[in-house]
Amino acid sequence: MRKWIFLLLLFSLWGFGAVTAWSTGDYRGQVFMYYREDDAPSQEELARLVSQEITAWTLTEDVLVQNRELGKKKQAECMSVHGSRDMAAFRRLVDGTYGCRSDREGCIISRGLAMDLFGSVSVSGKQVWCRDQAYVVRGVTDDSGYVILIPAGKEEGMRCMIISCGKDSSGETAAERILFRHGIGNGYVCVDGFLFFSFSCLTVMSAPVAVLIWLCRELLRRGVGKRRRLGLAILALSLLFLGILLLWKLELKIPAGLIPGKWSDFDFWSRKAGELHDRMGRMGEAYRVEWLEQLKRRTMISAVCSLGASGGFLIWGHFAGGNREG
Repeated sequence: MRKWIFLLLLFSLWGFGAVTAWSTGDYRGQVFMYYREDDAPSQEELARLVSQEITAWTLTEDVLVQNRELGKKKQAECMSVHGSRDMAAFRRLVDGTYGCRSDREGCIISRGLAMDLFGSVSVSGKQVWCRDQAYVVRGVTDDSGYVILIPAGKEEGMRCMIISCGKDSSGETAAERILFRHGIGNGYVCVDGFLFFSFSCLTVMSAPVAVLIWLCRELLRRGVGKRRRLGLAILALSLLFLGILLLWKLELKIPAGLIPGKWSDFDFWSRKAGELHDRMGRMGEAYRVEWLEQLKRRTMISAVCSLGASGGFLIWGHFAGGNREG
């Protein structure tokens, strides 16, 4: 009985990992770039990319935000945003809306800032002052910190950028081409959401592969009765069908950047490993980017659950086989 409970727990763990991996599909076709201060493009430069769905922002610490009606003020982090404020904040709203992209008079504040300035989170339509300019609060996020999102000025450098290129396997390449056509350089940090999605899906597939290997080993083992062999064969075929269905539903593709131009290029994978190590190091320099934090969190949860379930299935198979032999 215990082994079946253990097996059920493993299936639940793997299922949770699969659902989390599925959620990373929202990041396909989205590319995040982080610029050094001297290289950041201005809001005016990005405004020329009118045909592209681009969200960019920069973060400034210790900016004074005031509620002049009640005489309250608070130092907060100020996000100057060009484009979609919901992509920049990447948080759930507890009041109001994010407003439209062209809104130059509205702002978004965090729950913590709303409580300090107003004593409530239901503050949509209220007025706050930031950088000596009045803004109307359009919405309140669930962030317990002190943050305000305002429209970016024309000359402000945008250090963070998210480009939506469509759900394909060459998001990074497409983003670089878009920026190159408009004379804008690539960011110091570049993160393609499709790569994280692909990694999550591959870890999810590890559990069915592990069980399939165990089933094949059992089928080839001597002394297995015909009835049991038939049952194992049906289970293996069902698992194979499930794997194919998962690949189709997840629309898993090998990213173009991970396919060598020549199969004789034996140094390709070592170069890619070096590039990945370098990128992971740079990624840590992107400060307070909720889009990136959630992507890393979901990928990590998916990988831990899926690989943990794979290891658990192999252990279960080993002991189950050992008990029968005994």
